Amino acid sequence: MGVGRVPALNSVVRVPPDVWALGWAPQFSGEHNTSLPPIPVDYLQEADILKEFIFRVELFGWIGRQQFEETWMALLSVLNSTPSENTPPEELPFINLSLSLAVRGITALLIQTLLLPVPGNPHSGHLLSLPRDKPPPYLTSKAGRKLQEIMSRLHDKLREVQHLIRGGPQQTPAYHLSQVSVEYLVTALSSHAEPPDSPETCLQTGPLPLPPQPRTSPHPTSLYHK
Repeated sequence: MGVGRVPALNSVVRVPPDVWALGWAPQFSGEHNTSLPPIPVDYLQEADILKEFIFRVELFGWIGRQQFEETWMALLSVLNSTPSENTPPEELPFINLSLSLAVRGITALLIQTLLLPVPGNPHSGHLLSLPRDKPPPYLTSKAGRKLQEIMSRLHDKLREVQHLIRGGPQQTPAYHLSQVSVEYLVTALSSHAEPPDSPETCLQTGPLPLPPQPRTSPHPTSLYHK
């Protein structure tokens, strides 16, 4: 995929094959005579071509400000082609599909501007992620460090159980520390406990039932006498 971002090839690989099949014959330019002008908006009105074009935009991104602006204006032109009162009813589903695809392409284009360290490069770029959950202050205390150690051991044991039951690491959920709650541990252990009629102890997820209380007769003074 990185080859498609090479400036000498990028403008060519971004063109859907159906555009060539419709007879588009642009003039090549550039230093290596491999650069193409932007795809005419008339071709992007077709839903199939627009879908292929957006797929290439999401895959290869953009390599410069000029290409970003050209792609932005092309998608906005498709978005502005709203149906009118004279539009035949049978064409409305195709127009609505083109509008939704244009919104998808514009959204992908804007998200690519947030990629770091190079905007527009979906292969080596990544979105900035800041965790919202900050560790409580008590975790830095002696008791908090001990609690983290216990949670880490439980987390490792849980991964081992999931590995044995589900048959391999490829099916093991991506659990992380602090994502394992006490309620989940009790439920997970209960699902693998012995049946109730087994002599082994069976864990229960709910509160323990209270023993039956003996029935007592009401106090004589509480009875109503005529």
